[in-house]
Formats: sequence, structure tokens, C-alpha cells
Amino acid sequence: MSRKILVVGNGAREHALVWALTKNSGNEVHCAPGNGGICEVAVCHREVKANYFPAILALCKKLGVDLVVVGPEEPLVNGVTDFLSANGVAVFGPTKAAARLEGSKVSAKQFMERSLIPTPEWCYFRSFRRAAAYIRGHKGQLVVKADGLCGGKGVTVEKEIGDKKKSKEALVAAAKELMVGKRFGAAGESIVVEEKLVGKECSFVVQTDGTNVMPLKPATDYKRRYDGDDGPNTGGMGCYAPVPRFTPDIEEEVMERIVMPTIRGMAAEGNTYRGFLYFGLMLTRKGPFVLEYNVRPGDPETSVQLPLLKSDLSELLFAGVNGGLAGVKAELSDEAAVCVVVVTENYPDKGGSSGEHITGIDYAKECGALVFHAGTAKTPLGSTVTAGGRIFNVVGVGDNFSDARDVAYRGTMKIKFGTSDYRRDIALEPAFSPPWGTR
Repeated sequence: MSRKILVVGNGAREHALVWALTKNSGNEVHCAPGNGGICEVAVCHREVKANYFPAILALCKKLGVDLVVVGPEEPLVNGVTDFLSANGVAVFGPTKAAARLEGSKVSAKQFMERSLIPTPEWCYFRSFRRAAAYIRGHKGQLVVKADGLCGGKGVTVEKEIGDKKKSKEALVAAAKELMVGKRFGAAGESIVVEEKLVGKECSFVVQTDGTNVMPLKPATDYKRRYDGDDGPNTGGMGCYAPVPRFTPDIEEEVMERIVMPTIRGMAAEGNTYRGFLYFGLMLTRKGPFVLEYNVRPGDPETSVQLPLLKSDLSELLFAGVNGGLAGVKAELSDEAAVCVVVVTENYPDKGGSSGEHITGIDYAKECGALVFHAGTAKTPLGSTVTAGGRIFNVVGVGDNFSDARDVAYRGTMKIKFGTSDYRRDIALEPAFSPPWGTR
């Protein structure tokens, strides 16, 4: 019996979800609105936008959809799960109240304090004057974060430079850009200022039915725009999985001190959490700390985590939405996966690219790479063109990181368009050692 699944979104994360769901021949997969790559493997409904809930509901009713999977955070934060559920549509994703874990960093921090979940010391400000005074007077290094959604770009980390006054003023300038300059609109009206931890970052993603959890392989992403972790924070320039430093002992600690207290804490507060839940962790000498929650799969993390998932994703999703993850353990591959994000050269500062002709996608696939489209469209004649700042996630899978990296970069180099760029240092050996570094 065919099951109809609708994936909401139009990026590489959604392409990876669709790719995984179509591996089961019993699934009829649709996507709204989709992109130039998703339309090659699923039915795309380009007229239905991810944030227009009545149109999504109408499409669900028309198709007789059995399950909706929401990729982007914004519809979840705005209440798409509540809206569809109230109209009889099954959704794998958190409610609006539960999605506050990502929708407001202040709310997330307050929840972590109530639930005794380890997170960096922090405070928040609605006044730029007070925020600036606090930053200038703080002796340690700090991080400034916009309270609301900024697509992964509303974070500024204090740099390690000899001139402490200069580093503080750079952080004050970042706060001013958010709070006074309104770079991200209302998302920056309040900011969180937290202590900068020393360690290694890790993305840990689980599926949960509200009580039980099923982890995917941990991953590490590269947030900075340029090689050597230089330049502004982005939505992610590449990643790899698994994470060698994320040992079974660390995973056990994360589950006991962070994951399960989060799930139990949300249920206890009346906000039972169902869906994907992403824990942005910092692994330190003092143990793991939560830097942030995301209420959906990560991007680019999904592009390496799903190729390492041997179990049927659709079976796991249906089990999750029906409260049936008790005792379920996903079968995960022992291989390694590396993702390189191909962007436009002006990303993330400007508006990206539109209409540039793209070549080499088939050649990249012939190299063995998986190519997940992020910002592409189809012309009336069927050609693939650019439609954004993040264009592709190119993924290599291999027996080890060296093999996976080789496939990913060979595929990346085959893809051509006029303004293409990417980092050249994804999953290099320094990523795995020494065990401690800086954020």
C-alpha cells in the first residue's frame, strides 16, 4: 500500500529528506515548494510556500497525505504543526510552544536553567546601552547571539586577539548591528550574551516521539565562511559524520545529562516534544554543554547523517508520530560521510545568485558524490540554474574520512557556475585532533 508523504521546504535538507524517503518504493513523496533538484525525484508543488499554512492544508487534503515532514524552522516556530494537526493532518514536528526552543534563545536558556541542563553562563538584554556596558566590562571572552531566528547567521564570537579592548569593541559593534541596525529585524531586538567555551562543537540530532529518542550519527559542521574558520558565521559551509571524539562514553553522558532531561522537561511543562531535535553541543574538559537547540534536522548535517542511516527513514517517522519509538534502534552505517557546501562568492553578505546556468551535476554524480540541491531552479527548457546563496551540498561517503573527502571534493570540482565558491578545508585531519580547541 502506497503511503503519501509531503516534505515542506526547498533546501538541501529537504532534498536529503526526500532522497531518503524515496528509497522506500512504497512511498509517494511530494515536496512544497521544492527546488530544481527535488523535482527530479519527487512531485514538487512550487506554488505552495512553506509559510502559507492554508495552502499546505489544501494540498494535504487534495493528495490525501498520510504524513507531513517539515524541514525549515520558521514554519514550525510559526505553528504549522498546530494548524495542520487541528485539521486532521499528521505532522512529524514540534508544536509552536515546543518550537520556542529554537524560536527564542532566551526561552531556550531559561528552560535549560529550569531543567538543570548544562549551558554556558549567560544573560540577555533589550537595551543596547546596557549590553555594551556589560560586554566592555566583562573580563572573559563572550559570544553575542540574536534572540530570534536568523538562519544561523546571528552569532558573533569574540576573537582571540592580543588587543582585548579591540576584541570587545568588535563584539559591541556586532550587538549594535543587531539591536540598533536591525540587521535581522525583530530577531535582534533582544540579544543573549554568553561565555565563550573552549572545546569542540558537535551536532547531535535525535528523533523523538515525546518520550523515547532515537539518535542519528553525530556530526560536526563548519559555520565560518572561509578556510581556517575565518569570516562571518553562515548557515554552514560543510560538515562530516561521525565525530571521532564523540565516544560512547560521551554519548552516554549527553543522553543522561542533556537529551533525556530535555525531553522529560518539555513534557513536564506541557509542551511534549515530537519530531527531530538538534542539540548544538560544545565538548569541553568539563563535559558537554548545550549551545543551542534546533527544532528540525540540521543543514548541512542532514546531508551526511541520512546517507549513514541504513534503516528505513519513513518507518522511523511513522513510528515517531504515533508514539512508537520505544525500543527502536536505528541501524547506522560504520562508514564516514563528508559534505562540501557550494555557495556563491558573495555569500552570506549579499543576495546570492539567480539564473546562472549550472553544469557538471551529472559528472559529480558519476564521481560517486551525492548532490543535494539547496538553491536551484529549473528553466522552462529543463536546465538547472542558481536561485539563492547556498546552491549545493555535495556529499562523499567512504570507508574512512579520506575516501569520503576525496569523493566529495571530486564531485564539487565538477560543478560549475560563474560565481561558485566553497571551502577547501572540510574534514581535514586537524578537524579530528588535538582534542581541544576554541569555538
